[in-house]
Amino acid sequence: MQTYTLFQLNEYIRRILALNFSEPLWITAEIAQVGESRGHYFVSLVQKEEDSEEILAQSEAALWEKTHRRLRRQLGLTLHEILQAGRSVKLRVQVEYHERYGLKLIIHEIDPTFTLGQLELQRRKTIEGLKKGGHLRRNALLPLPEVVQRLAVISSETAAGYHDFNTQLRQNAYGYAFRTTLFPSAMQGQKVAEELPTQIRKINRRKAAFDAVVVIRGGGSRLDLSAFDELKVAESLAKCQLPVITGIGHEVDETVSDLVAHTRLKTPTAVAEWLIGRAAQFEAGLLQLTQQLQFIGNQILQREAIQLNGIRQQLRHTSRNLVQKQEQLLDFIANELPYRATSQLRNGNQQIDQLEKMVQLLSIESTLARGYTLTQLNGKFVHSRKDVQAGDQLKTLFRDGEVDSTVDDGL
Repeated sequence: MQTYTLFQLNEYIRRILALNFSEPLWITAEIAQVGESRGHYFVSLVQKEEDSEEILAQSEAALWEKTHRRLRRQLGLTLHEILQAGRSVKLRVQVEYHERYGLKLIIHEIDPTFTLGQLELQRRKTIEGLKKGGHLRRNALLPLPEVVQRLAVISSETAAGYHDFNTQLRQNAYGYAFRTTLFPSAMQGQKVAEELPTQIRKINRRKAAFDAVVVIRGGGSRLDLSAFDELKVAESLAKCQLPVITGIGHEVDETVSDLVAHTRLKTPTAVAEWLIGRAAQFEAGLLQLTQQLQFIGNQILQREAIQLNGIRQQLRHTSRNLVQKQEQLLDFIANELPYRATSQLRNGNQQIDQLEKMVQLLSIESTLARGYTLTQLNGKFVHSRKDVQAGDQLKTLFRDGEVDSTVDDGL
């Protein structure tokens, strides 16, 4: 049996591959890792089992510095955004095999529309998952205070958008005071899915200290915002126990995180302006209510003053009538009192005279003078025969004397 050296075997493999893959071809894969050295990019490509993290295939690819400069001119910043771990990519590659370094794919072209299409598919899948879980409008149902001043801010500490947001709040023309507490998180790339949900959990534990959560980042392309389309990120915002206000994109870009948020605004500056405007609207409402209360109060005071003046006039008239009536009564009493006193005295004297006559008529002397007698027993007048017994000594009084007698047995 013929024996080959390792070099001979690898050279044979190289020739076979060169014959079968003489021209570059398009492949699809997922970027697992990206490294850069001296302008060259070295990319680890993988293919995973559908709905699983199991790797079915893996290969190394290289993007040489010269090709990178050409693609950069063609794609602009999009190239950098595509060359990120976790991106699904479509690449035109030349298959090369080196006797010492093995198989390597040399990148010639990159199709950005494929990556964007995959992101859109993932975005739709995330939205469907949120709908099934009942989370899509969950945060929007939370009550938002009329004035939002205590803010838990999720952003990158060095992001220009974060500093613009704070500057806008501090320099508001109304002098409103806002208190912001930063919960730092990555705002693009794979770390967003790890760091942002962690910060949401921290905020939930301190929810009594805040009115709302603000998620802000600076400008960027659609690919920069792709992390906010991930289910883990959007779901954490949907389940946040405080209202979430987002300012993470631009007018034409709406991430899934924007969809689940309580309030979605374009940029960090727009969020600051919205918060200031909300406070100003509340203050204007208070001023309007104050004016209405003052107007109503003045109306009530005027109405009560009119009523009070009417009562005063009525009391004055009533008191004058009462005084007149009392004066008339006093005059009447003054006129009637002497007459009535004289009349009462006259009537009294007449009654006394009549009583004296009645007394005289009812006296013992008058009774005896009319021919009547009075009988006494032991000094007491006898009123009935039952009052005496046989043998009692009686005294009978006459007008002109008295007679003693004894009760006999025949009574």
